Amino acid sequence: MSKQILACSGGKDSTALALRMAELGEPFELFFTPTFRELPECIDHIRRIKEMTGRELVVRKSDITLAELIVKQNALPNQNMRWCTRITKIEPCKAYLLENPGSTLLVGLRADEEHREGMWGEFASYRYPLREWGWGIQEVFDYLNRRGVVVPDRTDCDFCYDQRLA
Repeated sequence: MSKQILACSGGKDSTALALRMAELGEPFELFFTPTFRELPECIDHIRRIKEMTGRELVVRKSDITLAELIVKQNALPNQNMRWCTRITKIEPCKAYLLENPGSTLLVGLRADEEHREGMWGEFASYRYPLREWGWGIQEVFDYLNRRGVVVPDRTDCDFCYDQRLA
């Protein structure tokens, strides 16, 4: 079996995916790409997921900080210029996948989400276990509730342009 790498943001979907995969006894490692602008409760939550799953946590950061990127891009990330996700999240993940040829990236896209495959490439294979299980948002919430897991309100950067006012 190829190495399975679970992309873990700390959000509800990747949390449910990691916990259920561990419960099923599937081998995988957790993969987290920090921006170093996450709120402390997000970092604590990622550590809890590691402890609850008993899996290795691979942390891979970008070669440049988000603050340095803002200066380099001469712009704040925004809905028209979402370079922050590509540079701080996708590129480090792609590099790790290329270092681990033949690996499978486990992605937490749900069955009730609009069909998309993520922004990856042909250098790895991809699995969408939440879709395989037919899990939508309700199943994810029900599972987390049964497990007594509370996901932080925010798992994005502390000044993300895409956050809700609430």
